[in-house]
Amino acid sequence: DRLTVSVGSDFELEGPMQANQQKNNLAGNIALNYKLSKDGKYMLLVYRKNDYTGTIEGYVIETGVGFIISVDYNQFKDIFTSADQRKKKREINRKNSEITKSDSAKEAKEQAIIPPSENKTNEK
Repeated sequence: DRLTVSVGSDFELEGPMQANQQKNNLAGNIALNYKLSKDGKYMLLVYRKNDYTGTIEGYVIETGVGFIISVDYNQFKDIFTSADQRKKKREINRKNSEITKSDSAKEAKEQAIIPPSENKTNEK
């Protein structure tokens, strides 16, 4: 589940093939993605990319390693908030939800219907 392997290559559909370009390159581009964390927030990327850039540079093979951090945000402006600001906002939201729960519990008690047997004590 943590390892993803991508194999493929690019080829042109039109025009003549370049003189120095390989004719049969099925496994030209290889990429390995490894999830360092189970949720996929941290990933390691290892790749090899074959590319024909033209007559000057010719055939170029690019290899490398990358580290990827994926984070989800609700709004674009959340990207620029600091960790302390996010923590304060979470605490405020948590306190507000606790207050809302306690208020709804009080309202439920106030709106509760008193059974007739308990009403007799109030009539005397």
